[in-house]
Amino acid sequence: MKYKFSNGYILSNINGNSIDISVYNGNKNQVFTTTRKPGFWNNVPLSVELENYMSYDEVNKFYKLFEDQYEIKFIPDGFSIDEGGLYSTSEDAKGEMDRKFISFTPTWITKKYYNPDADNTMLDISFFTAQDVITTVTLPQKEVMQRRGIMEIAAHGALLEESLANRMISWITNYIRYNEITIEEVYERFGWKENNMFLIGNTIYSKNNKQNVKIINVPKRSTDGLKPKGTINDWVDMSRKILNYNNARFKCYAACVPPLLKLLNQKSIILHDYGESSTGKTKTSELALSIWGDPAKLIMSGFSTAVGKERLATIFTDMPILIDETQVATEEENNKFVYMIANETGKLRGKKDGGLDDTQSWKTLAFTTGESPLTTEKSFTGMSARVLEIYGGLGAHDSEAIDEFKSGVENCYGVFAPLLINEILDNLDILDENYIKLYKKYMSLTSEIDKNVNGIGGRSANMFAVITLAGVLFESVLEEIGGEFKNPTDICVNVFKEYILNMSGSGYARRAYEYYLSWLSSKEKYFLVERMEIDGRMPYDVYGSIEDNHIQIFPNILKKVLDDGGFNYNRVLKDWGMLGWIEQQNNKNSSVVKWFGKSKRVIKIKKNISGDMKDDDETYNF
Repeated sequence: MKYKFSNGYILSNINGNSIDISVYNGNKNQVFTTTRKPGFWNNVPLSVELENYMSYDEVNKFYKLFEDQYEIKFIPDGFSIDEGGLYSTSEDAKGEMDRKFISFTPTWITKKYYNPDADNTMLDISFFTAQDVITTVTLPQKEVMQRRGIMEIAAHGALLEESLANRMISWITNYIRYNEITIEEVYERFGWKENNMFLIGNTIYSKNNKQNVKIINVPKRSTDGLKPKGTINDWVDMSRKILNYNNARFKCYAACVPPLLKLLNQKSIILHDYGESSTGKTKTSELALSIWGDPAKLIMSGFSTAVGKERLATIFTDMPILIDETQVATEEENNKFVYMIANETGKLRGKKDGGLDDTQSWKTLAFTTGESPLTTEKSFTGMSARVLEIYGGLGAHDSEAIDEFKSGVENCYGVFAPLLINEILDNLDILDENYIKLYKKYMSLTSEIDKNVNGIGGRSANMFAVITLAGVLFESVLEEIGGEFKNPTDICVNVFKEYILNMSGSGYARRAYEYYLSWLSSKEKYFLVERMEIDGRMPYDVYGSIEDNHIQIFPNILKKVLDDGGFNYNRVLKDWGMLGWIEQQNNKNSSVVKWFGKSKRVIKIKKNISGDMKDDDETYNF
């Protein structure tokens, strides 16, 4: 930096880890030189030395420019710094200066941060290591004012003695008090902030504006995963084919839900996509997640611990999360995860040094995938109020659409979400009104839900109203950037019809029966026992037999069929029995029959139940 004054000029520049300062007179002769380290004035203020060469006003002007350029700070009274380190100073009884050693490594505060997520203040503590390299440690101010905080600084390379920690705390306290230190905000959770700002990774978005901010206590993988890559046109091109499938589109709508939950005061949602392998359920979930960032970095395995899943939900509040392959976790672990997400709070935990940590909370939509439903016979009523289950990924395997997405998403992600946030901000004043209209419409469609399932109607209407509203926003952004528009209401209502059908007395049972009939049509030879013996067609497996009015099937075969189709065996048997679709024996859904002279247990399923099945093909119009 060059500063001109009336009788000469000053040159200052960084030389390694020091700042060289030279004063030249009007003849360009050097008349004064000194060296300073960033972070400190020397005990003799530089301004006093400079007043020998320039006016008081010129010194003050240079002082301000120099301080702004190099962040030079003031050493408070009662302390001194020299080559030996940092000392506290005082006069003894005789009026002589008494120095007490504090540290070989003087520290200074580079910045202060306010963390609104935790409502605390943090400090950047900087120092020169033995190798003369500046190191900075970020700690809560509360910790810096305690012995353990001082030792944390020492752990990063500062030469600080634990027995002198109180003196170091006094130095830091006085340094903060007598210096103007820049204050910035720092965050440890994503999502909505004050003044309608939204944080994605280390970028905070407001209406038509964005800026980078400091993130702490968040895994680097998460912040890296939320860094946008590619262009919005790339995203539209790579997703064009896969978005032809309504399941994929519906999941994109769901990925746009989390920012709306807090604004509309709605509860978190779990969207579970289940079915056999290679149907695209994980890829459609990754497509939805690519709206926000890199799915490869943001996805979490079902193997992850409960604490890890809770931490993920906490960090990614107001954004979606993805837990893949729930079948690797136990039923109990999956149940706990569902209730944790739905309850929107983590466990109350104690601190190592006493007291309690703040309970974590969130608003999110959790995508999960697996080979079978999350709901079971025991958990069906309670969990179905919290889990929206869809079957089969794309609904059909389309390798071309999946491959196009897979190759594209490696270099394009995270570019849609900023446009979504801007669309939400543009429509803040009408979100409530539109949500209420959708809610009332969905409430009018819940008549198919069994009245014994208390509260499901309102919760399902809430859930689908907010997903449909998110779909409207998604389609609006997509159309504006050159994508192909589809009617989000039509797509969401079709999913809603399936959901209502599952909640109704016979819906789930009917779907399972239709799946069973489809399987049976291709497996008839395994039931023609007599033909096998006549034609000598063994060693075919035998699954059962075809009788005049019913099919006899071994329980283990039926269980595998239903499991493969994503249906809960126990629940299906119970429903079929209650509906009279199974011929019962002694009030049991299985029967004992004679099979070539031996007793065998089978399930007798009626051949024709069309008269017992209700027509559910009503038309739903908004």
